Amino acid sequence: MTGRKPSRREAGSFSFLRGTRLGRWLPAGAAILFLGGAVARFDPNLSLNGDDAEFLILGRAIAEGKGMTNINEAEPTPHTKYPFLFPALLAVLHRTAPESILLPKIIGILLGSASASLFAWLLLRVATPGIAAAGAVLYATNPFLLDFAQLILSETPFLFLALLALLLFLRWEERGGRLFPIGAAAAAIAAYFTRSAGVALLGAVFLALLLGRRGRPALVFALIAVAAAVPWSVRNQRVGGSAYMNQFLVKNPYDPDAGSLDLGTFVKARLAGNLETYGTYEIGRGIVAGAYAGGRGRESAGGNAVGLAVSLLALGGLAGRIRRAPGILEIYTVLYLGVCLVWPEVWGSIRFLLPVLPLLLFYALSAGARLLAAAPAAAFRPAAVLGVVLLLGSNVYANAKERGASAYPPAWRNYHAAALWARENTPEASVFICRKPGLFHVWSGRRAVAYLWSEDRGAVFEKMLADRADYVVVAPLSGTTPRYLIPAIEEHRGRFEVVFHLSGPDTYVLRLLSENAR
Repeated sequence: MTGRKPSRREAGSFSFLRGTRLGRWLPAGAAILFLGGAVARFDPNLSLNGDDAEFLILGRAIAEGKGMTNINEAEPTPHTKYPFLFPALLAVLHRTAPESILLPKIIGILLGSASASLFAWLLLRVATPGIAAAGAVLYATNPFLLDFAQLILSETPFLFLALLALLLFLRWEERGGRLFPIGAAAAAIAAYFTRSAGVALLGAVFLALLLGRRGRPALVFALIAVAAAVPWSVRNQRVGGSAYMNQFLVKNPYDPDAGSLDLGTFVKARLAGNLETYGTYEIGRGIVAGAYAGGRGRESAGGNAVGLAVSLLALGGLAGRIRRAPGILEIYTVLYLGVCLVWPEVWGSIRFLLPVLPLLLFYALSAGARLLAAAPAAAFRPAAVLGVVLLLGSNVYANAKERGASAYPPAWRNYHAAALWARENTPEASVFICRKPGLFHVWSGRRAVAYLWSEDRGAVFEKMLADRADYVVVAPLSGTTPRYLIPAIEEHRGRFEVVFHLSGPDTYVLRLLSENAR
C-alpha cells in the first residue's frame, strides 16, 4: 500500500544517509529549519485576506458563549461557512490573551513546524533516504508553507491533522494494532471539522481501507465519520444552509446576478479554468517558487511553460505510484485535487492547493529521480544533488524576495486608517457598510456588514436600510465596490454626507442620513 520499492540506483544515490541517524535527526531538523524560516518571514500585521479577521471574530464569539456566530453584524447571525474546530482553538487563545493577534500566529507557526516534522517522518516511510532528506528540507523552506503558518487561517492546522492521519495510517499498515487506526480516524475527522475540504481525507481513509480488503474497519470508520458529520450539517441547514454549498452552486460567487451553475459553465469555465490555473501556474510556483517570486511569470509563456513542466512532473510521479501500488497518499492526493478542480475557479490559488502541496513535491522528486535513473551511473548522484540544490536555491531566493513584515498597500492603509477613525469618532453601536466587514470590525470595534453584491441599485440601498446602517465606507479594495456600492450611493446621493476622507487613493466614510434630514 505504500508504493514500490526504489530501484538500486535510486536507493544507492544517497546511500551514505542510510545507516546514519537520519531517521532521528531529519524530523527534528526539519522542524527547526521551518521554525527559523517562519521567524525570518514573520509579519505581525493582520492579513488582508479578510478570513483571518473572520476566524478571530468566531473565536471571540465562542469564548463569550455565543457559539459560531457572526457577532460583527448588525444583527448577529449563525455562521455556516467554516467548521468549528479552528475557531474553538482561537476561543481558547482568546480567553488566554483577549484580542491578541500575536498568540494565534505563534500557535500557527508551532503547528507548521510540527507539520514539517510529520512530513519528514512520513517521507522516511515511503521514499528513499535521499528523497526523504530533500523533501523535508524543501518543505521546511517552502515560502508558501512558511507564509501560511503565520496567518490566522485553518490551512496549517488542517495540514498538521492531515499529515498526522496519513502517518498514523501508514504506521498501522506497517505494525498493525488498534492505537494507530484509532488515531488516524480521529485525526481525519478532526481535519474535516477544521476545513470542509477534509472530506477528501475522509474519503481517502475509507477507500484505502476498502482497497486493503479491510471491509469491517471501513464500515466502522464510515459510520463514525457520518455520525460525527451529520449533526453539524443538520445545524447548518436549520440556520440557513451551508455557505460553501450556496457559493458552489452559483456561476460566480462575486456576481450572484449571473445565476446558478449549469453543466456548460461547470465544464467550460470551472473545470477548464481550474485546470489552467493549477496546471500552468499554482503547482509550478508551489514547487519552484523562485521562478515566480515578486509576482513574475504567470502571464509569460516562459512562466506557463515552467508551471506546466513541473505540474506534469508531479502528476507523472503520482500516476506512476498509482499504477504500481496506490496507497492512501495517492488516494488522498487525487481526491483533494478533485476538490480543487470543482471549486469556483475565481478562488483557484496556492491557498487551496496548500494541503496537498507537500505530497505533490514528493511526487515531483520521485519522478525526477526516476528520470535521472536513465542517466549514466556516474552522473546520477551529481545530477540529483544539483537538482535539489536548484530547488533549494529557488526557495531561498523566494524567501529573500518576499520576506518579513511589510507595510499595507496604500488602499489598505487608508482603509485601516478609516477603521481607526471610526473607533475614535463614532458611537460603539454604529453599523458600517463596507468591503471586508470582518477586518473592519477587528480594527474598528464597530459592527460591520458587507454591501449587497447586486447591480440593482435600489436593492443595494434597501439592504443598507435593512441593516440599519449608520455609515458606509467607500474604499478601492476590489472591483465589487465600483460595480455594486458606488452606483447605489450615486443613485441616492442626497442621503449621504462625507465625514472622513483620505486621498492617495480616495477613501471615504459617509454618514447615511435619515430621510427627514435631506
